[in-house]
Amino acid sequence: MAVDDKPGSVSLPAEMTVAVTGGAGHFGGAVLRRLVAEPSVKRAISLDVRPPEWTHPKLEAVIADVRDPEIVRHFEGVDAVVHLAFLISRYRPRELYESINIEGSRNVFRAAVAAGVSQIVYSSSAAAYGMVPDHPVPIVEDTPRVHQPDFSYNDAKFRVEAFLDDFEAEHPDLIVTRFRMVAALGPGMESAMGKALARGYIPNTSDVPWPIVWGDDAADALVLALYQRIGGAFNLSADEPMSARELAAATGMRSLWFPRWLGVLAAHVSNLAAKLGFGSALDPAWIKYSDAVLVLSSEKACRVLGWQRSCNTSLEVLQRFRAEVD
Repeated sequence: MAVDDKPGSVSLPAEMTVAVTGGAGHFGGAVLRRLVAEPSVKRAISLDVRPPEWTHPKLEAVIADVRDPEIVRHFEGVDAVVHLAFLISRYRPRELYESINIEGSRNVFRAAVAAGVSQIVYSSSAAAYGMVPDHPVPIVEDTPRVHQPDFSYNDAKFRVEAFLDDFEAEHPDLIVTRFRMVAALGPGMESAMGKALARGYIPNTSDVPWPIVWGDDAADALVLALYQRIGGAFNLSADEPMSARELAAATGMRSLWFPRWLGVLAAHVSNLAAKLGFGSALDPAWIKYSDAVLVLSSEKACRVLGWQRSCNTSLEVLQRFRAEVD
């Protein structure tokens, strides 16, 4: 379903309050740091099951679960909600995964409206388009979304966006902005991929383009949508995507190649090990569908939001990551 750009009819107050779910994560931290640096932001609230590892006079840390039926109390007096909280690559029992990602997201959106919040900014994913073959190159915001029920992350992102399709229609005065992002790189990444990159390795299961964006650049896009009160869907990605092998050769990193079947097997083994208290479990579907070609166009974000990236290409993103993490 196409989602039109929807400019706001009412200006935000000169001093705005923004609540960010998932504020303790590495990308949540990038968004919050961008917010507290703005003179027009009076208060930024981090809602997470743990506090951020940094403090600021404008930052309020609230320990909260997106599934809390009383979460509305944390949105009182809030002008906008940025919803980032989402389980991504770690394997979880499906019931738990859906309760946090799907039901938790719905709970946040409903509570925001009940509290009188006028704008919701939702961090969706390129995976909402489906990690399937035969996507157009590039993928644009009107490209149909494909549902993959056997891939829990796509299933959750697809179903949350489907919910928002109806939710927006039911609340025509609410501004909803969706950002379909590729992997956002930056310091503090806790995922298996982030840890591998920090050690100088790029996981590689195929020669398809590796879609990435610099996390601070993506955070800038979210904040631009807030200040301009623009709704709609926007892709966020660096241009000129390269394969893992090409990126490794260009940056001096090591391409950690393994066949997909072996990666899927290792993911299943990680699930067994995690049950015994060793390491963390990885969802095998991430490896199973890693040959999907997801080349996103960010032209709309640049044109409509005035988004300007500090890292325009995938190579620049990885070079920046190495410079800041090494």
